[in-house]
Amino acid sequence: GNTLICEGAPGRIFEVTPEKAIVWEYINPYFGDAPSQGPANSVNGVFRAHRYGPDHPGLQGKELDPSRYGTVNQLYT
Repeated sequence: GNTLICEGAPGRIFEVTPEKAIVWEYINPYFGDAPSQGPANSVNGVFRAHRYGPDHPGLQGKELDPSRYGTVNQLYT
């Protein structure tokens, strides 16, 4: 099957096939201040990502059409 990858510091989550082809990619568009020892840093890091199948009980009755989020779910290459 495919592999879900969470690249935390740059805020990137993506899925690859066994042949290493990118299926989809998401880059967190939300930035916030992070602790630092110098000037404040604005970062968009993510800590963890989980995969939920479309049959997950929490998704029942939800609209899962990815085309609704065309400006967010883009493949960045």
